[in-house]
Amino acid sequence: MRNTALMNGALLGFGLGFVLASLALYRVASSYIPQYADTWYIQGIGIVGGAGLIIGIIFEILERIKSKKEEEKVD
Repeated sequence: MRNTALMNGALLGFGLGFVLASLALYRVASSYIPQYADTWYIQGIGIVGGAGLIIGIIFEILERIKSKKEEEKVD
């Protein structure tokens, strides 16, 4: 349980970090280099971060469902 919680937390942190980094990079790039702001690089960072965030949330939901089922079996 602890290892999966650590993995889910890491995925959520990874996803949030990449999403926030892409937003920050987009704001800086759009101010100084506007033609660079709409490139695949910045959008790719956001997509990777969003995917990590979604995967982390899905894993966390599945883990909670699994732990509830295990609690019901014990009772």
